[in-house]
Amino acid sequence: MIWYYYVINFYGVIMVTYTKDEMLTATEVVRKFSTVLNDVCETDKKVVIMKNNKLEAVLLSIKEYEKMYEAMQILKELYSKKDDLKEFLKK
Repeated sequence: MIWYYYVINFYGVIMVTYTKDEMLTATEVVRKFSTVLNDVCETDKKVVIMKNNKLEAVLLSIKEYEKMYEAMQILKELYSKKDDLKEFLKK
């Protein structure tokens, strides 16, 4: 089963999908923290943590976090240059 969540932010609406295997309750994470952490680090998969049936956090390996952070920095740089790009394309 796949869960679909819609996130509304400054840039618009983004659809985020999670499989049931990726979702754990906060209680499950606390009880099996070492196992969950090892699984995340070894497989580079994410774990979505729910509390009171609400998505609260995502646990990622440091490798995945660093890739995501680098991508965000690139996107921020591109976004800051968008007006220059529009002006360049008009010529």
